[in-house]
Amino acid sequence: MEQSLSFIVLWTVSFALSVAIFTAIIKWLMNKTDITNKTKKLVFVAGGFAFCTPFPFPLSIFGMFFLPSIFAITEFGGDYFWKLQAFTIPSCIFSFLICAVIAKIIFKDD
Repeated sequence: MEQSLSFIVLWTVSFALSVAIFTAIIKWLMNKTDITNKTKKLVFVAGGFAFCTPFPFPLSIFGMFFLPSIFAITEFGGDYFWKLQAFTIPSCIFSFLICAVIAKIIFKDD
């Protein structure tokens, strides 16, 4: 229990820092463009999900879904992708939902 609590705290801190930086950059860029708020929200959610989801290993969202490493199977064993999946799915779901809520807050409809 103690280990999972520390993991949740570290995940939250990592996500909060990366989303704060990403939010500042994307809000500044989006305010310079003349696009609708729906598009701004969609871009923020997609970008935040793709770039800010924390993983406890050196892997990006693109590498996880599009470029699974065949060398990882021989190095880590056959259950490597099951271990990744056990962490990645909940992390991605929570990241997507939090980014959607943040986008709803920062890009309010006029």
